[in-house]
Amino acid sequence: MSKAFVREDAEGVEPAADEPALPPGPRLITPEGYARLAAELAVLEAGAGDRAPGGASAALPRAGDRERRVHWLRRLLAKLSVVDAPPDDPERVFFGACVTVEDETGARTTYRLVGPDEVDAAAGWISVESPVARALLGRRAGDVGIVRRPRGDAELRITRVSYAADA
Repeated sequence: MSKAFVREDAEGVEPAADEPALPPGPRLITPEGYARLAAELAVLEAGAGDRAPGGASAALPRAGDRERRVHWLRRLLAKLSVVDAPPDDPERVFFGACVTVEDETGARTTYRLVGPDEVDAAAGWISVESPVARALLGRRAGDVGIVRRPRGDAELRITRVSYAADA
């Protein structure tokens, strides 16, 4: 087949037909997110045990699925750019920030703006590409971000910005 009709990634390895495509350009990730994906890859490559990384109760994928996941993780990890330093202006919301917001009802929520490969809704880790994150990016404590929603706009007042991973 002509090279014009074959998609290859940066390492020259052709992805499997059913493998998710990686978007072009750099993909940002926090050091914690990178470590989590690297640990998953190490477990899958070792084939050790029958449990997922971190002691999760989910079983490891079957052999064929495991090989596809290993291949995909290798490609993804090679493409990721780890952001491990706070921005020049740590008072403003950028990638990696932990942001506490207050909605119109007074309810407070804390989000961490992370890359799309490390989203964890239960922990409050949201993609920097999400509507909530886009409404907060570049703002400071005291500013209001407007989240566009189908049922109407929502105002989120920023009450705190931090770059501590455990904030």
